[in-house]
Amino acid sequence: MRTKKTDFPLRNIQAVVSTAFFYWCPRGWRQLALLLWVPLFLAVPFPLAADDLRRTPVVRAVEQVSAAVVNISTLSVKETAATPFVMNDPFFDEFFRDFFQGFRRSYTTRSLGSGVLISCDGHILTNAHVVAGATDITIFTGDHREFKARILGSDSRSDIAVLAVENPPHDLGCARVGNSDELFIGEPVIAIGNPFGFSNTVTTGIISAVGRSIRGDGVVFHNLIQTDTMINPGNSGGPLLNIHGDVIGINTAMYRRAQGIGFSIPVNRAMRIYEYILRHGTLDRAWIGVEVQELSSQLRSAIGSQLPRNRGVAVTEVANPSLFRGEALQPQDVILAVGNMPVTGAADYVMGIHDYTADDVIDLTVWRENRVFHTRVQARRAPDTYGILVLARWLGVELKATSGQRGMEVARVHSGSWAQRAGFRPGDRVLTIDDIPINSPQLLAEAIVLVRAKEGGVMEVARGRQTTRIQF
Repeated sequence: MRTKKTDFPLRNIQAVVSTAFFYWCPRGWRQLALLLWVPLFLAVPFPLAADDLRRTPVVRAVEQVSAAVVNISTLSVKETAATPFVMNDPFFDEFFRDFFQGFRRSYTTRSLGSGVLISCDGHILTNAHVVAGATDITIFTGDHREFKARILGSDSRSDIAVLAVENPPHDLGCARVGNSDELFIGEPVIAIGNPFGFSNTVTTGIISAVGRSIRGDGVVFHNLIQTDTMINPGNSGGPLLNIHGDVIGINTAMYRRAQGIGFSIPVNRAMRIYEYILRHGTLDRAWIGVEVQELSSQLRSAIGSQLPRNRGVAVTEVANPSLFRGEALQPQDVILAVGNMPVTGAADYVMGIHDYTADDVIDLTVWRENRVFHTRVQARRAPDTYGILVLARWLGVELKATSGQRGMEVARVHSGSWAQRAGFRPGDRVLTIDDIPINSPQLLAEAIVLVRAKEGGVMEVARGRQTTRIQF
């Protein structure tokens, strides 16, 4: 049996020596000796117990949060066209696939991911791709309990999903949420997840950068936290923690072309989505009805010589001034920041607005006539007709939504318009605009805000079986 060693022999020796010294020291010298001896006595630190040396801030953070990290197991049913022939030839494979289109084969797939309990009544934050298409969701907690869960809401554009534990017990653990607006480059971080099915795996690193953009599965994810913490398959949806054990991000992606680079969604954005989904059951991104454009050198000099360099986008149109709680914006105002995020161009402006939901009040920093002021605007859900009307007026193509098919269908092409010159025809389908899937008027509105700000973009258009990309 191993016994615990005593860790205070040095203090015992000091006590004995001190007692002997003062006993034999002449009475007149004791006061001076005391002044010299006490600082030396206190300068020697108490040796720490072995367990105290091992219980580092990382260990304490992991102990605090481990019970709130869950392993998510999903079942999903997929269908494919069944064909009895395998020709290993693209032409014949496509021919037989079309011929046997009516014959469908179903199969079940299982996948694993991670999540974090952010409320003790059983609400879980994870990635949308972890639970996409799931027909059955089982979660396993850090203390080896098993529960069923259901999806409350999911958004593939932000890769955030909110789950609810069915019949949650009263003693579920939950994590403490931090503030992702107050991160330091270089500060230590901790990732906990279930890579390759190994539950509650802990990795550590530092914050390498913030505000990163990456492309994944046909979607561009903006304003991410970059770390050198190892984030492997199965880590997706797990928490990124600071050294105090606060959740500051939701791990979402691994950069496949290099090792040691991972990305996380800032927790402030994830919590805004979570709160909106709890209220509405779906996600509507913020819309403030303000169209902007990049600041050219000519426009910059016309607006004001004292305008900060490399900052801002110019306001061109304000659809609804009544949304503003302070001074309403006007054409030729320059937006310098959205919330705490500086705006250096149109992409920053759009990313900043899309970080909010349709219930939020957004702070804007604005330049007008050589003065800076702050105003607030109540975000709304974009009107269903907004994107359709703007696209028709701008490019001369009218779209309509159709159920059961990808994209939106071209309903009309205006004579003499850009769309007519580009060769659009009624019946064509616009699949994406700047990599944003156009499957609804709401998604079209989001895409239009982006490309109007940049004054152009790229459309993916389908005609029959062929697709092409058209720059506009």
